Amino acid sequence: ALRAQAEARGQRLGVLVRRDDRRPYHEVYRARFPGAEAPARPDRAVPGPVPTFAHQLERSMSVVLAGSAGERVQSAAAILCQAAVLSGLHCVQKNDYPVTVGSGFSLSEVKLSTEPILYTGVDTPDAVLIVSGNGLNEIRGRGDLARLAPGGLVLADASLPPDSLPEQVLALPLRATLSADLAALGAVAVLVHRTGILAPAALLAGIEALGLKDAEGLRRVVASAAALEAERPSVSR
Repeated sequence: ALRAQAEARGQRLGVLVRRDDRRPYHEVYRARFPGAEAPARPDRAVPGPVPTFAHQLERSMSVVLAGSAGERVQSAAAILCQAAVLSGLHCVQKNDYPVTVGSGFSLSEVKLSTEPILYTGVDTPDAVLIVSGNGLNEIRGRGDLARLAPGGLVLADASLPPDSLPEQVLALPLRATLSADLAALGAVAVLVHRTGILAPAALLAGIEALGLKDAEGLRRVVASAAALEAERPSVSR
């Protein structure tokens, strides 16, 4: 269509100007600074994470995790991504937060797949995890609950108002049981335990691989969240 419009206007597409009288920048730089060569590369590349855990993912899966700023929401999403990579999966993570950094909501979109991810958008989330009122407000404003995939999981902290959530929601006292800054990781651990997509041990390895502070406390959260979900398997309302 663009080509047809150009022809109708008497215009043409393609390379209109080509100059060969200027040397490339890297040649000019090397001539001007001959001693500033880059260090030699090692003989072999440093290997990346080696898959060591089994997974049960059969198709791509999208997860939206929402909470409050400063409550380690994006760290929890990063642990999920790292666990997926250690399980041989492809993963992308996109974070969002308001201009008022340090206050308001914090949100992460995570996409897991057995194949390379060519489209990183989350049109129909398979799971929505909400661990604070700020996160709930952002989820409602974005319309994630209305776009939930058929059979999708909504997991929310038990402190959130039921009338703001769908009928089928798994409500757990994550904040009361685990603390506010660990509720997001607790929600991720419950998701892994309930769906079986990853081995819980992969989450533990993800914590170690990222080198996060208080690793021992984070490991306890993974175990506590699984036990918490097992005690309350039914949906609320």
